[in-house]
Amino acid sequence: MPAEIVLVEGVCSSRPELRPMLDAVIFVEAPRAERLRRVQARGPDPGNWLTPRMTAEDWYLNQIRPQDTVHLILLSAASTLL
Repeated sequence: MPAEIVLVEGVCSSRPELRPMLDAVIFVEAPRAERLRRVQARGPDPGNWLTPRMTAEDWYLNQIRPQDTVHLILLSAASTLL
């Protein structure tokens, strides 16, 4: 039986093509420097993926602008989440 509540997490989890399937969207806003610090705190970057990831994330946030279409924005304080 499907769950009544399903949480989907991730930078691109509220892509425009997914929006019709989402009842509520919460955007956690954090400055780029803090997002980078959190990713780096997870450990070394063995696949050298950090630069492409941050570039793609920056593009998505600036071009798709999910923060403009969400139901709620939470402002994240530095160093509170990993």
